[in-house]
Amino acid sequence: MPQPNIIARVMAFLGRPATPPVDPSLIKERHRARCNDFRLLIRANNKALEGMSEIEEALHGTMPFGMAFIRSRCVQVASSVRQMVQRINALSDNGYPELEERFHAINNAVAATLEPRVRDTSGPLALPLAGLTQEHAGEVGPKALNLSLAAANLQLAIPEGFVVTATGFRLFMEHSGLRDEIRRLTQIADTGDLEGLAALSHRLQEQIQQSPLPPQLQDAIEDACSELRRRMGSHRTLAVRSSALGEDLAGMTAAGQYRTVLNVRFNDVIDAYRQVVAGKYDVPALAYRFNRGLRDEDIDMCVACMVMVDAVAGGVAYSRDPADIASPDIIINAVDGAPVAVVDGSRDADLIIMQRNDSGFAITSNTAKLIGNLLTQEHLATLARQVDGLERHFGSPQDVEWALDRNGSLILLQSRPLHADAPAAPLPDRNDDATPPLMQGGITAASGIAHGPVQILRNSEDAYGCPHGAVAVMVQSLPRWAPVMNRVAGLVAERGSATGHLASVAREFGIPALFGLEGAVAALENVADITVDADYKRIYAGCASHLLADRPCNPRNLMQGSPVHATLKNAAEHIVPLHLLDPAAEEFRPASCNTFHDITRFCHEKAVEELFRVDDRFPRDTLSRQLYVDRPMQYRVVDLDDGLGPDLDARFVQIKDIRSVPMLALWEGMTAVPLEAPVALDTRGFMSVLVQAASNPELDPAAHTQFTQQNYFMISSTFCNLQARFGFHFSTAEAQITDTPQENYATLRFKGGAADLDRRLRRVRLLGELLEERGFRVDVVEDALFARIEGLYAHETEEGAALLGFLIMHSRQLDMVMSDAGRASEWRKRLYQGMETVIEAVRNRRAERAAATQADAEDAAHGSAAGNADTTAEGRT
Repeated sequence: MPQPNIIARVMAFLGRPATPPVDPSLIKERHRARCNDFRLLIRANNKALEGMSEIEEALHGTMPFGMAFIRSRCVQVASSVRQMVQRINALSDNGYPELEERFHAINNAVAATLEPRVRDTSGPLALPLAGLTQEHAGEVGPKALNLSLAAANLQLAIPEGFVVTATGFRLFMEHSGLRDEIRRLTQIADTGDLEGLAALSHRLQEQIQQSPLPPQLQDAIEDACSELRRRMGSHRTLAVRSSALGEDLAGMTAAGQYRTVLNVRFNDVIDAYRQVVAGKYDVPALAYRFNRGLRDEDIDMCVACMVMVDAVAGGVAYSRDPADIASPDIIINAVDGAPVAVVDGSRDADLIIMQRNDSGFAITSNTAKLIGNLLTQEHLATLARQVDGLERHFGSPQDVEWALDRNGSLILLQSRPLHADAPAAPLPDRNDDATPPLMQGGITAASGIAHGPVQILRNSEDAYGCPHGAVAVMVQSLPRWAPVMNRVAGLVAERGSATGHLASVAREFGIPALFGLEGAVAALENVADITVDADYKRIYAGCASHLLADRPCNPRNLMQGSPVHATLKNAAEHIVPLHLLDPAAEEFRPASCNTFHDITRFCHEKAVEELFRVDDRFPRDTLSRQLYVDRPMQYRVVDLDDGLGPDLDARFVQIKDIRSVPMLALWEGMTAVPLEAPVALDTRGFMSVLVQAASNPELDPAAHTQFTQQNYFMISSTFCNLQARFGFHFSTAEAQITDTPQENYATLRFKGGAADLDRRLRRVRLLGELLEERGFRVDVVEDALFARIEGLYAHETEEGAALLGFLIMHSRQLDMVMSDAGRASEWRKRLYQGMETVIEAVRNRRAERAAATQADAEDAAHGSAAGNADTTAEGRT
């Protein structure tokens, strides 16, 4: 029978029950489970921060995104944060139940920002085109409203007609479940993929075309048609045109992106209405809304039904020259027949330039070939006066569509804001370059200069495969090519004018465009890349770098201020901001978590504490091994998974045993540059340290605070978390290094110091500047520094982690010497040079590893060859 041990006998003598010894295998199993919870929490933390980073990048970047992106990132962050809450409560034996409540409150707030607003369906279903006022703006759309206002206030002739309202559209969408089905399909679609967009477009339009109208809407349209037929005669036909909410606005025209059906008989208006509504989901329209940050639910498709004008001529007039908004010129493009050939860019149009002067308007340029005998000088003068009047009435330059009927009357078909830039500096006279242009001529449809590979557009497949940064070359400047606007650097077309829809969209997007360049497709088809100088109407083979340097052209950031951007911004307010900064502060608790970032910060900090929680189930010596490098070091290593090699000593671990790539990178940075002798302190710095050390209770070595923790490496083969204290400075460095860049990151949290606040601030600002120069995103809050890099290749992340190790080790005495700007500059140079040395050391070590791997592979190959030779020789024997 085994004898009780000495502790048990003493406890029995004192009358106290002895704690039974814990089975070492049970301790190991508990520790393994705890490490697994910690590892899963860290993985969820990384996923949450990745989603937050993508949200921040979208908010401040230039790439377009849609509601599908917003919903997916919000779900990603919420799901990851929920996992963190579950894991921290598993680690702490449900020690933080309030986190569940805070998570649900924040998640509900995020969800509320993403819910589409409830639309009223109690308004009128159809309204006469004449007599509309600003009160009808939300029912009829800008296109119809502007026409009606121009007729009423300027006595301009417009077609007779009526408008099927936004209320009618919403009623149609709710009928037969269309709205919910469209919302479901658009939410899961990748609207940045043109090929996928085409499939979505086909499916949505098919559903709309096959859906019956609600009886009350069909009755309203038929009643409006009957009234119009009674007044105009049954022989007349209609133009059924979009007048969507969000169309024809300043800076957001949607020119040519929605549908018009011409020559519609009265009995076919219902079908034509469905076609125009379905046109909301044409590929160009879907792509335009995606690129402009418009939510699907923001665009109600009002539809204007107007009597067709029997036009002998028509076209587009600009009240200002979009290339020179300060010019007094009015630009008129015209064709014989209906004006559609001008707006869709399918034909070359006559160009007439009329200049304002004291006596009225004078023709200064006229290339009229086809219609010179149709448009008289009196017609042109009248048109110029009307266009000028529209500009004055609406208060901005106007893009006007017009027609001349057989009675010689000018009919206004549309007036919308003209997208034009502020006055630019006059282009300097430039002699021909040493390298002659490949082509020259044409019309400047949108100003600027661009370079990129040539992409000929003949069909949809060409558009789907259009690479980013290409120059798109086409025969006709059709609106159907607008979906490539977020990809291309420039546009070239054989046909088209500056007043066409594609030209309007090009200017809206800031894409240089040169149209009317005959033979461009054949001439450029076999050219690898070109430089398009739209202002000088020239195309050069290759990259004309000197031109690009003189007049760089940067596409506009169209997402800023858009409804989609505003939605993400509102959601991000509940996700991204970080308020919990100091773990030692009283407010560092679940109740203070007001964002998902707060919860991740809280869970991450408490997870480290819980991992090192020592009690009867987790004796301290079972949790870690001491690092041994020539002698026992002040670091302990916790293996979370596969960070150590086999056959280890029970107490110590050596560098050769480490399998953790990020820990080795941190250690490289900590040891690559030898520590210098103690720096010379100025008297004030030394006294500052003494005063702080004596007055700050957190720095009392006898007190049990967060600052009395040991230095720990928590590692796996791809992960390392370092909790370190050196003197009065406290650091948390963390890194993950894998073969997948999206999973890689390196972070540093640095705080503490015993000098006065001014010196500590100088220190963190210096460190922040050094890290920002190396690509880290840095936040400094008082004397605390937070730095992060992410999404880099493994070797880049390895170098970043090494730099963090270097700064942790070599910045310990900075707050004691940061007495003035001169000392700070001196130390900046020292640290900068040290960082260069660390990078070189990491690269040399990487090269050594690669060489060793290559040598092992060659030895293995030689051994295999020798074995094969022996086998062959033996066979011969």
